[in-house]
Amino acid sequence: MNEPWPGDRWAECAIPGTTCPEVDLLLYNAQRASIRAIREHDSRSMVFYEPWVMFNHGVDTAMPDFEDDLAGFSYHKYCLFSEGCHTEVMANAVRRSEETGDALLLTEYLDLDLSFQTAMIESFASRQFWAWRAYDCCYREYGVIHRLGEPPTPDNLDQNLLDLIVQPNSRAIAGTPIAASYDFEDKRYTLEYSPVPISGGSPPDTGWRTEIFVPQRHYPLGYVVEVTNGTVVSEKDAPLLLVQAVSMAERVSVTVTPR
Repeated sequence: MNEPWPGDRWAECAIPGTTCPEVDLLLYNAQRASIRAIREHDSRSMVFYEPWVMFNHGVDTAMPDFEDDLAGFSYHKYCLFSEGCHTEVMANAVRRSEETGDALLLTEYLDLDLSFQTAMIESFASRQFWAWRAYDCCYREYGVIHRLGEPPTPDNLDQNLLDLIVQPNSRAIAGTPIAASYDFEDKRYTLEYSPVPISGGSPPDTGWRTEIFVPQRHYPLGYVVEVTNGTVVSEKDAPLLLVQAVSMAERVSVTVTPR
């Protein structure tokens, strides 16, 4: 359900830094019923739910835990009314995930504020940029495609916008994430993780591999990798950097810089 709206009780949920438990419960009950109906036929797929649309602007959610092991929290970030809500939206989402165990997916955002970009990277947030063609209140363009209906050839794409959207990221981490960062000027990406899986247990004999997406548009001449307690098992300058831990007893750190 995309950006649900609380109707005539919207004012109760429109103040950043607050919650509206009674109105949140209405949304929770509706979405819980939907999830339960889905689970009668499908117990394997992830199901994503969304908070009230006010979450986009810094208002937290007080919905109870759905207690579904395959639940995901879909949220947006626009901050139309407050310049300082960029990190607040992310912090609210991360707190939701920590309290419920639900996966996070930022399914809409437009603002390319670097502080928010940094917050997304540091919190390991999966994200989807919006949109093909869109304008904000001041008619600034945010569209990736110039001419809708035509193929996405280089001249039909906003290359400057893609430079901001397409960044290195850890697509899959073989263990427990600890920290990640990206220097937008130096193009330096760093990742630190424990090879011990979050759910416990032991990896297969061949070991798990961490996957780091390294976009060629930011590393046109290739990249240099420095690894502690790990080894690179992918080909030189591969767009998908693969790292395998050497020991389960120590943290793995990876640094990627342009060649």
